[in-house]
Amino acid sequence: MTRVFCLAREGRWTTAALTLESGRALGDISEADHALLSRFLDPDLFEGEPPLLPPRQVTPLS
Repeated sequence: MTRVFCLAREGRWTTAALTLESGRALGDISEADHALLSRFLDPDLFEGEPPLLPPRQVTPLS
């Protein structure tokens, strides 16, 4: 999860998206984190969607 965020901050958006999807497929990234990072990587895809529910436990990313 941290790697995805860092890649995006470096401007490596495509690599970040690929890493995100790989982590999800391998079960290393939870659905909640996937939803959060997906919205960060491509907010235009979620325009008009309802906001995410607040997390139960706050992390530096959330």
